[in-house]
Amino acid sequence: MDKDQRDKFKNLYKPIHHSLDRFCRVIAGNKDEGADLLHDTVLATMERFNKIKDQKALQSYMFSVASNINKKRIKKASKVSFDPEEVSRLSKESNSETLTDFHLIYEQILALPSKMSEALILFHVVDLKLEEIRVIQGGSLSGVKLRIKRGREKLLNQLNEKQSKLTMSFFLVF
Repeated sequence: MDKDQRDKFKNLYKPIHHSLDRFCRVIAGNKDEGADLLHDTVLATMERFNKIKDQKALQSYMFSVASNINKKRIKKASKVSFDPEEVSRLSKESNSETLTDFHLIYEQILALPSKMSEALILFHVVDLKLEEIRVIQGGSLSGVKLRIKRGREKLLNQLNEKQSKLTMSFFLVF
């Protein structure tokens, strides 16, 4: 990659770095794994940057790359381990009991089917618009809405009543 391409990549990447970093940390389960995932995503994207047809769609492309790399990692490892300290970094809450409860919710989110959990994370944690999620995941807008709706329903069904109330507050906090 020549200097002009690197500069172009940096300019396009800079505005999406924070949300991509947050996404990587959440789906990877902890800060270190998230940093590795982010690094691998950036490297893979830089290698293919000159082959990307619509470079303005870099955000959706990089989220898709991160998701695919993470899926490969999950297949190799048997389970994603979530660091409780990561919840406190990602959350606006500071109450230790609430953070512990959020940890349980994150475990449940990660236990959902991958597209469903990814849609919930992209919507509620990374704050992407539904159309942006559709571009990342593919399919239709109604499919994204359905994954988010069903994901919420599955979470509520998996949790007892106290945790269900907490889940709703989780979505409001993030």
